[in-house]
Amino acid sequence: KPLELDCMSGAVIELAHRLGIAVPHVEAVHACAKLIDALGRARSAPRGAEVAA
Repeated sequence: KPLELDCMSGAVIELAHRLGIAVPHVEAVHACAKLIDALGRARSAPRGAEVAA
């Protein structure tokens, strides 16, 4: 089951950008979490099936 990253940290990043606030650490954690989520879904997908990142 995919994580709801855009609803959690993605919303924080979007709001910060709108307000002109730099949040590099949140962006880094968000990117790492998206990668871990994509890798986890790729491992659980049937062989030969593609997983959208």
